[in-house]
Amino acid sequence: KLRRGDYWELADLVELKKFIEGRGFGLFGISHTPFSRWDKIIRGLPGRDQQIENWNKSLRNMGKAGIAILQYNWVIDAAAWLANWRTTDKTVGRGGAHYVSFDNEVAQKVPVTGEFGVITEDELWRNLEYFLKATIPVAAESGVKMIVHPADPQIPSIAGVARIIRSAD
Repeated sequence: KLRRGDYWELADLVELKKFIEGRGFGLFGISHTPFSRWDKIIRGLPGRDQQIENWNKSLRNMGKAGIAILQYNWVIDAAAWLANWRTTDKTVGRGGAHYVSFDNEVAQKVPVTGEFGVITEDELWRNLEYFLKATIPVAAESGVKMIVHPADPQIPSIAGVARIIRSAD
């Protein structure tokens, strides 16, 4: 239910929290906001202010529902075939298990995509600043902490798209 619509509805958040707590667990945070809810924000495109307003609606509803943490990321996985950038699912590990892995040499050969083009670090930093100035006050007044997940993998760019949240610095 949380993936439909442009923001998280209070009723859906309350229902989810009740469901989880009814099984003896606690719901303290949410992560993995659908990209379609912040794609214009991160890229600085027309429509970003509406997406920010919807983000703020989600924050307010989370606060009312008693969900204290929203994890977000600030990365565009252009040309990736998984939610996080990986180059193969054929790596063999312990016991013959296959798992996904990343090879930077392979990734750096991926061409710039037509969908996103080149996106610089400066653009991403400007867009992040714009986003945080508009959302952190709402998060604070709603009692919700926003935490950012680092880029995975933590390298400067892939397919022409910068990756800025890659170190503590």
